[in-house]
Amino acid sequence: MRITIILAFSAILLFSTCNTIFARNIDDIGQSSIAPDSPFYFLKAIREALETKLAITDQVKEYRQIEFATRRLREIKTLISDNHQELIQASVERYWFYIDKLPDSSNVIQAITLHLRIFEEIYKDLENPKAKMAIRLIINKLSKKAEIPVAVRIGACKFLAKEASSSALNQVEKAILSERADKCFKL
Repeated sequence: MRITIILAFSAILLFSTCNTIFARNIDDIGQSSIAPDSPFYFLKAIREALETKLAITDQVKEYRQIEFATRRLREIKTLISDNHQELIQASVERYWFYIDKLPDSSNVIQAITLHLRIFEEIYKDLENPKAKMAIRLIINKLSKKAEIPVAVRIGACKFLAKEASSSALNQVEKAILSERADKCFKL
């Protein structure tokens, strides 16, 4: 009997916050209650696996993938505020895992448009060089998505060009970023 109650309570907690949120700005996405530095982070992976299995239609799967990517953004914001920037690179890679699989639907493009702005905004708060490099790389990857609006792409290209001229980077990083910015403007 106790096991049934515990399982039922766990299921309620697990799925009580299963909603897809389309944020409009950086403040709307909030913070993550369970970040990668938490010993309970594995529960998030279990939850997402269950949510994926329970998604019946392609549209629901797409919404879930967008939500999972947004969760990675929340985690990144939390890692910045908790001063665990060394874990950001892995969260960015998990973010790309979800976004890379998605088609260029209007919902996906809307999410990527917002996510690009958020990545540019949170970049200002970063101090860890690897975290900064990961954010620059994801901005570059997102700018290459086929259907994002031209104005958004140009914004990402300008960000890359600005960072390529940054004195904080070494010559190799500047050259790579400058090349990426040039390619970005030509898309």
